[in-house]
Order: sequence, then structure tokens, then C-alpha cells
Amino acid sequence: MVASEYILICSSVISFSQKRSRYQTEIFVNSALNTLRSQGAGQTECNNHHFAMPCSLPAINSKMLKLLTIIFLTFLFGCNLDNKNKTSTDNSIIPIKKITDTTDNEYTLTCRFNSFDTTVDVIFNNTVGAINNCQKKNYEGFISKQDYLIPEILQQVFEYYKKSYPDYYRGWSYGNQLTKQQIEENLPIPTNATNLKYFIKPLSVYIADKKNCEEGTFGIYFDCTWDIKSSLGVIIKKWKVAEVGTGDIAFLF
Repeated sequence: MVASEYILICSSVISFSQKRSRYQTEIFVNSALNTLRSQGAGQTECNNHHFAMPCSLPAINSKMLKLLTIIFLTFLFGCNLDNKNKTSTDNSIIPIKKITDTTDNEYTLTCRFNSFDTTVDVIFNNTVGAINNCQKKNYEGFISKQDYLIPEILQQVFEYYKKSYPDYYRGWSYGNQLTKQQIEENLPIPTNATNLKYFIKPLSVYIADKKNCEEGTFGIYFDCTWDIKSSLGVIIKKWKVAEVGTGDIAFLF
């Protein structure tokens, strides 16, 4: 192998594997050429399609090979370090890790919902590839504040259920196909908020897209025994329960 071939191979590796710009790749090429010149290698200039470099150089001896390899590895390390620094200083976009593609435009993280001893999906509406700071704060805030939110969520769900109970009871008892005991297994008598907890199960949390995201605002979608068709939805705004209704409000807020 001659020196020019070695340089072209190394520069191609940099350009394609590291996605380096033409300018950055030329840095490596010029550095390599300068090293060869300092070693007294003769050269004849010609015009390459990409770089101005020697048309022919002598075969690489062991000393020249070591020097060129050191230059190549040093430049490659510098490129990687530069990429890491750019990523760490970009505070506006946070790459999503371990994401699950649920639709063409929505990505999902998962987290524990401790009060219900279950894992829920956290879906970022119409978000592709990365989340911004607002979405990140809502995701992390839900995890850290969920125990604080649960008493209010249960109380507001209870108030909603108590008002809706007569209508639900008429629907469940229609046609006298079920006994009272069978109805109460799915439609409990509204006695207190704590008791109602055993009849609902959170399935997912919805966080608004980047444009509409507001800190402390998201929706929680619950499965519930008394309405298996429409389910249950809770909207949180500024870390307070703002609305309770059917499941669709959880992602249409």
C-alpha cells in the first residue's frame, strides 16, 4: 500500500462512519500530508476530485505507518468528543431512550404508577424522535408527584362517579339480566373515594406535543369496571385535577 491509498481509506472511514463534513475530513488529510512531508517523502501535485493531494507517494514504511495511525486515531477521538459536547450542551431537546413506537407520530416511555402497583405507558402526542424540556418536566414530574396527586385524583373521580352512578345503574340493570350482587361487582355503591380505587386501573399518561405542552399538564387514561366502553379520563393542569370524564378527555385535552 502506498501513502496516498492509506490516506484515502482513512478519510473515507472518517467521512462515512462519523458523518464528518468535507472540511473536517480535509483536516485529517492535510495533517497526514504534512507528516509525510516532514519525513521527506517526495510528492507530485495533481487535482483529486475531492482533495488536492499527491498523485503518488512512496510506499509506507513502518515509521510512517505508525505516525499516520496515531494521527487518524487522534482525529477520530476528537470528533467523538466534539459530538458528546454538542449533545450535553443542547438543553432544548432531550433524546428519547428505550422508546416504543405506538403509532406513526407518537412515542412511548413507561414508568411505575406506585399507588396502583402497575406500569403505565407515557405517550408524547405527535412527538417524533425527541422530547423538549417541557415534556421532560411533565414526565419526570408525574413520576415524582404521583403520590401527592393520588388523593385528589381519587376524590375527584369519586365525585364524578357519584353524580353518574344513577345513570350507570339504570344501564346495568336494564332488562333485569343481572342480579344486584352481580351489578355491584362492577358498579359499586358510591361510599368513599378509597373504596373506588379497586375498580379503576391506570393504563396510560398523555403528554401534549412540543407546541402545546404546558408544565404540569397531562392526561391520565383509566380502565374502569363500570364503563368498559368509554373508560375514565383525568386531566391534570398545573399539578391539580382540572377535569374528570370519559377516557377520551385524557388525550384530547
